[in-house]
Amino acid sequence: MRLGAGLLAAGVGLAVFSLDAQVPIAVVIAGWAMAGLGIGMAFSTLSVLLLDRSADGEEGANSSALQINDAVVQSLWLALGSIAFAALLPVAPLWGFAAAFGGSFVIALLALLMTRRLAPPAGS
Repeated sequence: MRLGAGLLAAGVGLAVFSLDAQVPIAVVIAGWAMAGLGIGMAFSTLSVLLLDRSADGEEGANSSALQINDAVVQSLWLALGSIAFAALLPVAPLWGFAAAFGGSFVIALLALLMTRRLAPPAGS
């Protein structure tokens, strides 16, 4: 989880450089690839930990709750980021992009911070 969240934060941090036209596109592509790898690592690990911690018979409900939470949080951030972007676009277009990237970076850092609360699976 920690490695995945760290890769996500580092990847979004690299992707922020897309705001500078002088930065090669390869840097931005590497950032998004790193962020995608981090998401894949973190979410799959979180799913396994959730199933490990679930009581017998509650695995399905807990797994569904995890997926619903994922969809709701993504929708909420997309809505809030879109509002910030739309509000800033007419007056400061670059700041509109920066707000969306910056908010995503903050969320990634919060995810990394929250990994400190996780304990290893019971069998390890």
